[in-house]
Amino acid sequence: MERPTGEKNFTIARRQLGDLYESLPPVSCTSCGKCCASPHITFVEAMHLFNWLFETKPAAELEALFNAETIAQAHAFNFKCRFENLQTRLCEVHPARGFICRVFGYPVLDRMGIEGMDNCRETDRPVIPNVRTSRMTGWLDRLAWMNRLYYEDFNRAPYHISGFNIESWLDIAVTDYGRQPFSLYHAEFARLPFNQLNLTFSDRTHLSTRLAKIDLFHQVRARKDRHRARMILDNLLTSEPMTGTFFRFEARRCLESLTAAAIAAAGSAAPRPSASGGPASPTPA
Repeated sequence: MERPTGEKNFTIARRQLGDLYESLPPVSCTSCGKCCASPHITFVEAMHLFNWLFETKPAAELEALFNAETIAQAHAFNFKCRFENLQTRLCEVHPARGFICRVFGYPVLDRMGIEGMDNCRETDRPVIPNVRTSRMTGWLDRLAWMNRLYYEDFNRAPYHISGFNIESWLDIAVTDYGRQPFSLYHAEFARLPFNQLNLTFSDRTHLSTRLAKIDLFHQVRARKDRHRARMILDNLLTSEPMTGTFFRFEARRCLESLTAAAIAAAGSAAPRPSASGGPASPTPA
C-alpha cells in the first residue's frame, strides 16, 4: 500500500530529521571545499533543505542560487555544490545541509567500504568520535524510515545511491517526469513556491535521458536481446551524466543480473550425461 503524503508527514519527518542531525558528533571541518561536490541527499533531506531556503532567503537571493550557471565539474560524474560560496569557502545552507555533509570525515566511512566515496582527509581525526559501524547503520535506518513515509520502496543500502545529488533534486522539483517515484516527489515539491520565482534552471544532469535509457534497457532485456542490453549498460557506465553515482550503481546491478542470466542459460543448455556416464545422445529433431 502506498504511504500517505502531505504536510502532516513532512512535519513528522522534518522533526525526526532535526533530532537525527542534532545527535551527530561534529566534524572539525577546515572549509577546504574539496568535498563540496553536489552531495547525495534523500528526498526528506531535499524537502527540508528547500523549505529552509524559502523560509530564510528572499526571492532575489533564491533566484541567484537556483539560476547560477557557474557550476563547475567537481570530479567525474558530479558537479561542484551550488551552495558553496567560492569566495569564502563557506556553505550557504550550512544549518540545513544533508546527512552526508555532516558525517563526511568520520573514520567509520573508510571501514564501510562505500564504493565511489573518497572520504575526507582534511579533518582533525583524533578529535572525531570513533563511531561504530552499527551506530552509523542505525542512523541510516532512521533516515530510511523518514523517507518511507513518502515512498515505501525506499531502501537504505548503499546509502550514497538511495538519494540523488542536489542538481537532480532541483530537476525533479521543477519537472514532472511522469513516473514514480519522481511524480510523487514532484507533487510534494510543488507545495513550495518555486513557481513564484523567475527560474531559468535547466536540466544540467540530463536526468530525462538517463531514465529513458533505463527504460530502453528493460524493454530490450524483456526481448532477451542480451547483446544490445549490454551495449546500453556500457553506455550508462561510460557516458554518465551529472546525476552522481545513482545510475552508475543501477547500471552495474543490471549488468550483474545479465551476467547471472547468461550463466544460468549456459548451464541449462549444457548436455546432460547419459545413464551410462557417457555423453548424452543428441535429442532427435
